[in-house]
Amino acid sequence: MKFYQADTEEPEINLTALIDVVFLLLIFFMVSTTFDQTRRFDVSLPVSESASAIDRVSESSVVLMVDGRVGIGDWVGRLDDRLALQEQLQQAFVSDTDGSGSDEVVVIYADEEVSHGQVVTLMSVMAAAGVESVQVATRYNQP
Repeated sequence: MKFYQADTEEPEINLTALIDVVFLLLIFFMVSTTFDQTRRFDVSLPVSESASAIDRVSESSVVLMVDGRVGIGDWVGRLDDRLALQEQLQQAFVSDTDGSGSDEVVVIYADEEVSHGQVVTLMSVMAAAGVESVQVATRYNQP
């Protein structure tokens, strides 16, 4: 006895819809993600009761850690190496070729355990590099 065998089509998965969904998810996460440079470094900011929010979305930042390391973007150096630090500050924040400085506000994220002398040293190196406007970041102490 001969059985009838129907021509069966191979099941086909349409990947177009899946690819569209993956790209939409990718775009969503890229748009909704914020990249905080200070999260790369373990810094505990000091508390202030009179802190005000920085009105800039894309701020320039310098991170000063307890062990004397300084972070500027992807660069990490030592506070003791003033020449390298000054050169990196000039490249990152001073856009004028004559070194006269820029009107960009640079925010210092210094750990609360960092000594006052280290912050002053960093500010003097920043002044020598041509950075004119400096702010110090703090955490707001809610009553």
